[in-house]
Amino acid sequence: MEKKEKAIFIAAGGTGGHISPGVALAEGFLKKKVRVVFFSLEKDRDYPDLERLRMFEGVHVVFYKAPPLPSKVWLWPRFAKNLILSLGQVREQHKLYQVVAAIGMGGYPAFPLLLYSKFMKIPYFLCEQNSVMGFVSQLFAKRAQKVFLSFPMKTNASHYVFTGNPLRSQFQKKVVVRKPTSFRKILIVGGSQGARDLNELYLRMIEDPFFENWQIILSTGKNHYHAIYPKKRKKDQILPFITDMPRFLTNCDVVLCRAGSGTLYEVIWAQKPSVLFPFPYATKNHQYYNALYLKEQGVSEIIDIRPFSAKEAVCRLKEILQSHKLKEMADAVAQKKVLPLTAHEVIVNEVLQLA
Repeated sequence: MEKKEKAIFIAAGGTGGHISPGVALAEGFLKKKVRVVFFSLEKDRDYPDLERLRMFEGVHVVFYKAPPLPSKVWLWPRFAKNLILSLGQVREQHKLYQVVAAIGMGGYPAFPLLLYSKFMKIPYFLCEQNSVMGFVSQLFAKRAQKVFLSFPMKTNASHYVFTGNPLRSQFQKKVVVRKPTSFRKILIVGGSQGARDLNELYLRMIEDPFFENWQIILSTGKNHYHAIYPKKRKKDQILPFITDMPRFLTNCDVVLCRAGSGTLYEVIWAQKPSVLFPFPYATKNHQYYNALYLKEQGVSEIIDIRPFSAKEAVCRLKEILQSHKLKEMADAVAQKKVLPLTAHEVIVNEVLQLA
């Protein structure tokens, strides 16, 4: 019988917050000469990090039919059908490779891989990106070899480890910090899909004389770009999506953004003060708790208005920018080790050692 090649199976999809750290781990395993099979969703096929990952030798990306967990009884038949199909896709890959370990990056796209691994007794690991553990991670945490945490959690479980969130290869180099002589450049980022609230905030900001001397760079998201671009000021830069995020982060003075784990880690890597606008519909309000951790470290402020009001948000933002808080946050983020930034190495080594 022909000996099968060893491989690590990784499942991540749905949002950049799950995909990007999964890709970071995949790159880490490839550097160790370990083959990777990466499971994601069909709708994520054009996501830039996945397009880049597919160019590497030693990796196979599978777009499978991982279904969202149903909230209504009548959705269960479709859920069962797609779950069976996705389990079949995992099984097909298992026939081809000797699976060293499986890694779930959180969210429902990881569910089929983790379920298959549990029943087939494949060692599996979890990466929890947020301050509050998601439902899928909770389901599988007890039997996981390790649960790697991006934020500290109060737990007595010895296999929970605070490693940080894996950073993409772009962010694994040493940052060159531009020290501003004055605060005059704002970067607004709404995540991989953009954020309607932050786009509205920009339109309100450019109506206010306070921001006449500020340059604003806004990532609108592809769906909102054509509506916002015609309204921009001449000196501002409006982009549908930022691919070279390290360059934009290092060249701004302050970041306005959502509070997804991946975004926060990249902001901390760049050593930038930030004003955070947690996504109000995040499961278990996890973005607020992510933001709260950074606020408690003295490196961020939170503007959390529900329902969102761009007018009120601009008033609060002006208070922050005019006060001593901005300089205090800039000093704190430059001096403190706010979050661990080597998870991409630590997790890869830990998985290979234990598996």
